[in-house]
Amino acid sequence: LSQRSAGWNGNGVPSFQWLNPGSDWPSVADAVGGYPSLVEGGTPLAAVQPGQQVWSSTDWTANPRTALGVNAAGHVVLVTVDGRTAAGSGLTSSSFANWLSTELNLINAIGLDGGGSTTAVVPDCWLSDTVNFPSDNSLPDHWGARSVGSGLYLR
Repeated sequence: LSQRSAGWNGNGVPSFQWLNPGSDWPSVADAVGGYPSLVEGGTPLAAVQPGQQVWSSTDWTANPRTALGVNAAGHVVLVTVDGRTAAGSGLTSSSFANWLSTELNLINAIGLDGGGSTTAVVPDCWLSDTVNFPSDNSLPDHWGARSVGSGLYLR
């Protein structure tokens, strides 16, 4: 099955494309795959495959979520929505897609890891560098981050 991915070169505007497993994307230097595809060409649709809406119970329940997107001006937008604590209840994948499209005016966006792994860090920005309220300790504070093996790091 294909996966929607974002790819970019240096400081260029990311492009978004559905890629098949094992395929190459030679026109970009860096890329990251995501799930689900949230916004395509300005149209919100939480999609598991091109034109096919998500179906899992996790997608249809409110959870913390993270997205990588781009607006019409070509600005990259990283978004984290808190959930599972008093800081927020989270969003369904479809609600998240609609919000990214209508409120943030993103023209393309993919989901990144969500749930208890949803953590946004900005070095030297906050007490623990964590700027959202990760949910693994069930408290609305900055200390509930989950240990994970990967992340998207941008400079």
